[in-house]
Amino acid sequence: MKQNEYTCAMIADLIPLCAESLCSPESRAAVEAHIETCEHCRKLYEALPEEAEPAAVPDEARTFRKVGKKLRRNRLAAVLLLLLLAALLTGLCYLTAGQINKRYDHQSFETVFESLRVRGIIGKMAKGDFSECADMISWEQYNTVFFSDLALVEDRLSEAEKKLTESFRADLGDAKPKKIRVYSEYGYLDARQHHYSVFTTAEVTYDNNRYFEYAFLRQADNGYLCVCHEYTADEPRQNLEQGEFSKTLSWYSFPDGVSPKEWLIWKLTADRTDAAYQPALESELKEQFSETCRDRVSASVLAFTERYRIERAICSPMLYDAERKEPYWEMTVEAADSKGTAVLLTRFTSDLSGLLPQDAAQNTVYTDGCTPELAEALRTLF
Repeated sequence: MKQNEYTCAMIADLIPLCAESLCSPESRAAVEAHIETCEHCRKLYEALPEEAEPAAVPDEARTFRKVGKKLRRNRLAAVLLLLLLAALLTGLCYLTAGQINKRYDHQSFETVFESLRVRGIIGKMAKGDFSECADMISWEQYNTVFFSDLALVEDRLSEAEKKLTESFRADLGDAKPKKIRVYSEYGYLDARQHHYSVFTTAEVTYDNNRYFEYAFLRQADNGYLCVCHEYTADEPRQNLEQGEFSKTLSWYSFPDGVSPKEWLIWKLTADRTDAAYQPALESELKEQFSETCRDRVSASVLAFTERYRIERAICSPMLYDAERKEPYWEMTVEAADSKGTAVLLTRFTSDLSGLLPQDAAQNTVYTDGCTPELAEALRTLF
């Protein structure tokens, strides 16, 4: 092929192809022969980048292995995502069913949220922090028609914060919580076998092997009735004698818990011909009255019931003494002998260990034909 058969325009078109190794050997030879004699075309050729090495042909087997591995990873990710969505959907369905049915053994959105709320409260309490005591304790037990002054409620709960902190430090010292478990469930069974009130149990184990179980019952004011029992960590259901802290928490958060209006009335007016009457009455009196007076009260009441009949007893709801800043209960007891009847007007307060009767000199007795001995025995009944 002769050199003059190629014009500069043709060579200019072939030069980029030579640089990319895309032309035939004959065309490359023609370009090289032309630029030896043509200054213009040689400059075009030299201005192009050096010829690149031919691209390596990829290994098909390796390429397919990479693609297959990527596809397997994508399939695994898709399966895991589907399993996660299935678990989430199952959980939502389970909680929705629980929210509708509200069964004792069924969790719901309500019980889950309640567990989270109590977990925050017990997390602070377990460390001895009672700075939010007023938000934790229900005011419903105090804010009754007999106790409507909000300032008195706040005084009572402020006192509770101080006493709880002191009793916790005295009872537990520097013990630290090692394990906390919180579980909420529906705890009130109605006529249709449904549970509506959410009852929460919090279990706290300390590093000194002490174990506490708290019971939280949420009220309409979003506060709680909270009681606490101590067990041994090795045998969680073996009840121990309650310490100062347990008694203080129950006393402040559930002030009507020692109310005499049910158990005392029932025991005082029970059938005295029953062989178990005297032992049962003695046991109840020693359990419910304060340690400072239970032996005296028990002996006095048992001696009274052996001689006289208690016809009836009436107890008021919990009242509150604003001056003394303490709850109390008023009680009326009617008794009779062969001559007539007498009526006792008295009242009870409480300390951490149980009920406290007022001084006998403050009692009032009304008589209706009874003997003086009955009137005096009734005055000093408690």
